[in-house]
Amino acid sequence: MAVLNNNDDNDVELAVFRFTLGIPGFDDALIPRVVGVVGITLLLLNHALSGEAGSSQAVTETIGIVLSGVGIAAPTLQKRIEDLAPGKGRRPALENLEGAANAFAISEALSEDQKQEAAWASFAVIKNANVCGMFLTVNGSPVMCRGALGAGIGGDDCLEKARVAWAQTGMGANESCYYETRDRIDASPLKQCAIVPSGTGSVAVLPVKPLDDGASGGGGTSVGTMVLMCDRERAMSPKEMAWCQAVCSKLHCILNE
Repeated sequence: MAVLNNNDDNDVELAVFRFTLGIPGFDDALIPRVVGVVGITLLLLNHALSGEAGSSQAVTETIGIVLSGVGIAAPTLQKRIEDLAPGKGRRPALENLEGAANAFAISEALSEDQKQEAAWASFAVIKNANVCGMFLTVNGSPVMCRGALGAGIGGDDCLEKARVAWAQTGMGANESCYYETRDRIDASPLKQCAIVPSGTGSVAVLPVKPLDDGASGGGGTSVGTMVLMCDRERAMSPKEMAWCQAVCSKLHCILNE
């Protein structure tokens, strides 16, 4: 990184230089893994050509193998740390999510105030959490579709299509689960659900109910379900899940009137 001083206005300008291989389609985050594999290959080749190794060479090779192993594991460790870190904030959404189409529909059965609150709640969730699509039901009826949902859900009858698709999953209103990877989605009742795009990385299913105040074990009765689609695996931290559950609690008070 270079620091450039602008004498005209005394502002400091920063120029950041990032090392990259510049290979199309190659994630530069994998560079340490490539270096590690090359390092181990060279160490093994040197060991084979040098014959009987002395104690100093053995120590050097051991250190080299350890460092190469760290390089190979570094990208995976970095991704896991980022996934587990609470409050990592909103990451840029993927430009094109496979099998998804943009949808927006609100039930006409809601009052104007309820529509406004539901619209703002959905906007807040998609804007501030790692969520790209949302489906909401209350008292067995679809209330809202917003964002990236399955390509077959769009159109004027978006809510009805979503209702049928959700009913086919057999999941109840009190369901609370987080399918953090595509494999877990495929092993769940959501595998064939038309609401969930084929490119979805993770899905959170949250009950629309009051927050548990500690007085009762269940935290109140759920009146609906919020289904959140994420474009990446392990996209939501525990902090984001808790925040989205708080939004569900607010919607419970507003939509259950």
